[in-house]
Amino acid sequence: MKLNDYILTFESTHNALATEKILTKKDIEVELIPTPREISAECGFTLILEKMDLQTIKDNTNPKILGDIYIIIKEGKRKKYEKVD
Repeated sequence: MKLNDYILTFESTHNALATEKILTKKDIEVELIPTPREISAECGFTLILEKMDLQTIKDNTNPKILGDIYIIIKEGKRKKYEKVD
């Protein structure tokens, strides 16, 4: 399975920070970033996780507070975001 960069969205900053704390405690590298303009989200912050299996993300996050998951597709210097089901 190919490993990709993912962006996680949330309904609130509180949920983003809570998820960041959970993932960090599980030794999963995560970065809190402003939500990219190309992504529609209620919260102005998202989490980016690098080179990780999608199932690992789902297994280590709370589905009640997680919004959408996007895969980052790099096309040269540009980035495209595709929503994952």
